Amino acid sequence: MPARPILAPTGTEFAQRTLRMDKLTTSKPLAVPKPMIAVIFRECIVLLVGVAVSFVASLFGNAGRDIGALAAAILFPIAFCLVRAAMVRYPQGKLPLLRRGGFQLAIGLAIISLFVFEVGVAMFAGAADIPLGAWGVVASFGAGYVLLLCVAYRLSYSPDYLAGE
Repeated sequence: MPARPILAPTGTEFAQRTLRMDKLTTSKPLAVPKPMIAVIFRECIVLLVGVAVSFVASLFGNAGRDIGALAAAILFPIAFCLVRAAMVRYPQGKLPLLRRGGFQLAIGLAIISLFVFEVGVAMFAGAADIPLGAWGVVASFGAGYVLLLCVAYRLSYSPDYLAGE
């Protein structure tokens, strides 16, 4: 049997195939993910506000290190983290169970990281002779907060073909 030559499709055949493929795809436009730079910038502002709250908390207790100072250093960050957790925007539309669970886990870990960051800043703000390494650990929790929120918002981005619609 002689081998049949393989011919490339002509321009009209290619256009007809493309047209048929367009009919198979969804007519809804795909959602565009939020720019991560905007999320990072917003969450850095949240960290700065949190640092201000922690400094206010440290002002209450810097006269003496007692139970009032400890309570202020813990209760102010708790209140701030609760307010921040209430402001979380959950994804619109359907997400697969694994992605929704990942989103919830990342948001939860981010809020915990924000809490540890705020408590660390409140405890260290008025103290003397805190080593630079300790401030580095506190700063890494702040960076972890921003990173985890970026991961969470990236998981919440779901075009139609990923959502299973």
